[in-house]
Amino acid sequence: MADLDANSAFAAGKSYVRACTLLFEAAERSEEDRGWTTLPSNLLGAFAVELLLKAALLDAGMTASKVRGINHDLRKLHARVAETVPFNIPELASVVEAFAEDHKAGRYRYPTTGLGMTFANWSRMLPVLQTLCTVMDTRIARSMLLRSLNITPLASLGSLPPDPA
Repeated sequence: MADLDANSAFAAGKSYVRACTLLFEAAERSEEDRGWTTLPSNLLGAFAVELLLKAALLDAGMTASKVRGINHDLRKLHARVAETVPFNIPELASVVEAFAEDHKAGRYRYPTTGLGMTFANWSRMLPVLQTLCTVMDTRIARSMLLRSLNITPLASLGSLPPDPA
């Protein structure tokens, strides 16, 4: 398996956000579509958050093995990003919180009747995910440009704080 990199994680996360957007638009057009779009939207939204946060950590210099080690823990990913990468997206914490428990437990991937999943308020969450994509797009493009010019991005010079114990 190829190693995870910031650009690949970002591209996948961005495509998941686009898919969420299409599902949300379908749900807005039709009450019938609203029913079948809920679970896939949550699954894709949670994975979008995971991959975009992992892209931020990879772009900041964290190794792929450490990023993979965080697994599907959105709270832990968000905490690492918050201490490493200065995002100015205040609503991101509430989006992470909305998905965190069900995503970590695998409830969107393996739904079982009666588990009481939390379903996202997409009219509130989608703009946050789209903002995160825009911010990450700028960061990834800047890093790729610096690397193409053989300039080491500051993040890879050791600005990552040590892993908490």
